[in-house]
Amino acid sequence: MGKSRRFLLSLAALFAAAASLMLGADASPTRIRALPIASRAAAATPLIVEEGDPMGIEPRLAAALAAAKNPDQPVPRPLAALPANDAPIAARIGKDVTLTRRPGVGTPMQIRGERLQERVEVVQSSGGTDSATATARAFLRANRQILGLADPDSEMESRKPVDDGLGYRHVKFAQRYRGLSVWPAELIVHLDARGDVYLLNGSFVFTPKIGTLRPVVQPDGAVRNARASLGEAATARAAAPQLLIYAPGKRASRLAWRVDFSGTRRRPSACSSTPPMAPGSRKFPG
Repeated sequence: MGKSRRFLLSLAALFAAAASLMLGADASPTRIRALPIASRAAAATPLIVEEGDPMGIEPRLAAALAAAKNPDQPVPRPLAALPANDAPIAARIGKDVTLTRRPGVGTPMQIRGERLQERVEVVQSSGGTDSATATARAFLRANRQILGLADPDSEMESRKPVDDGLGYRHVKFAQRYRGLSVWPAELIVHLDARGDVYLLNGSFVFTPKIGTLRPVVQPDGAVRNARASLGEAATARAAAPQLLIYAPGKRASRLAWRVDFSGTRRRPSACSSTPPMAPGSRKFPG
């Protein structure tokens, strides 16, 4: 057997092992040890790929599999490891802090623990910012590596805090990217009676990576594409299209038009995307 054939067989074994890792064939921690056999000198330094390594073979194979299943859809690139060790709550995760990540996405959908962020006192002349919002923003800013947000102050737009009548306050944030809404995405920071953060939950995405915000499909074309997807409701009145970042989560975020319709028993909404997503329309609940 020639050297090239032995190398191909070794490479095939590596990908087979990595595929079983990606599909969860073995629940125990997995290490892949690949010994190049084309050179005895190279065999002395094996390639080690740890399970969950964000720059290893697992996320690359996952991206390749997604591309094979949906060749007309953009595939998110594997993300580099985030330096989360510097986040204030990093050392507490798994001890007195629980962190649950959104399946298939990776962003935290819940972080729970006592005093995740102590109350931030504000003076009355601080531009109208209240203590609850200032505390919630301080928490997001301090833990941006864990959240996967490059700049929480500009990417998270706060709403007025809600008081539940029990002394607890809740601050909602809508995600934005370079001035555009990220849809659907919402994050909520919860504060206890002392004003300390004890819970974060919601559904959002990592900071999008989109090169241009100039749409290829123009507003009138977006309305036509969206209307074509409505079937019997095609005669409904269309509101002005809204340019936004469509973030389905398991697929890469992309530029899109959202068009709301009225005049039917239901209030349908359609999202007509711009390239690189395939031409056409997709319907979502209004």
